[in-house]
Amino acid sequence: MDEVLDLRPRCGDVIFTATTGVEQLASVWIQRKVDPLAVQSSRVFTHVAVVVNETIALEAVPAPTVGHGVVSNIAAKREAKDNVGKTRWSGVDLDFGVRPIPVEDILVGAFASGTDWAVLRSSQYNDDAARRLDLQSDEMLALLGSEYTIAALHEALEGQLNRAQAALAATLPRWVAPAQDLKTLLRLEPQHLKLLDEWAPDSLPDYQTRSFFCSQLVPFLLTHGGLLAHDATPPNVTPSGLYKALSDVGWLDVTRTHYSPDAARRLLNDDAAAASCSADFSVWQLLIKNGKSRIALGSAAKAVGGGLNAMNKFLDGIEAKLPRHLPPQKQ
Repeated sequence: MDEVLDLRPRCGDVIFTATTGVEQLASVWIQRKVDPLAVQSSRVFTHVAVVVNETIALEAVPAPTVGHGVVSNIAAKREAKDNVGKTRWSGVDLDFGVRPIPVEDILVGAFASGTDWAVLRSSQYNDDAARRLDLQSDEMLALLGSEYTIAALHEALEGQLNRAQAALAATLPRWVAPAQDLKTLLRLEPQHLKLLDEWAPDSLPDYQTRSFFCSQLVPFLLTHGGLLAHDATPPNVTPSGLYKALSDVGWLDVTRTHYSPDAARRLLNDDAAAASCSADFSVWQLLIKNGKSRIALGSAAKAVGGGLNAMNKFLDGIEAKLPRHLPPQKQ
């Protein structure tokens, strides 16, 4: 029997997981309608996340849905039951949209639910990936809290359905999560951004609002980390299709050796490990909060400085137009 190794994540690892029941059926139906790669995939998955360091992964998730149909109601009830704002194992609080999550919580949660997972690793590891995907870097801090939406998938789906299928699609959840990124938190309006561009260009890292669904976020991060070519996946690639795409370009399956069910089983009832995971995640949450504050304060200072420079130039322009000597006064 092969030796069972402990959990050993590496930056850039891609974790695929799957739900069960009606949710899986709905997801698989959508995936196969909008993504040819999903039809060809040997495995079926409904969610995907990417590891960014030894303990943390990034994922894009919707906020709890409001039921407006049979499938939507089932999804809403399941989310309420699973308490998606808090992890089931370590008990850490999570945001929605693009968010960090402990790697261990992903695996223990999947194991406790009895669902399938797989992990693929780049065979051409880039030493710069850890630096580029550092959660304390300006680019990554600006990305956290980005909006979640599957609007692009729904649009791709609409043109391929007959009347009965369209009626079914109308009952599917409109999974979303509003943006809580740096731009949103700073409440930057278009006029503010215009002034920033004028007075303090590049003061905010990529402050334009972005939106992602899970399998759209992961290729974006892999490309940013130098682990995947920009055109390696189609824009609307789904979790199952992404598994197929990465496998086709030589990514290695490290599920058994580095993310085995045995490792998750040992963690499931390990209260000390859960407490350690929670404490570590709290540190990362604090670092992220402080990092965002640093960027915001630095941008404000640069904007004030830029505004003062602009005012000084304006005053200098006025002074240059004034006569240098006043005319003699009449006696």
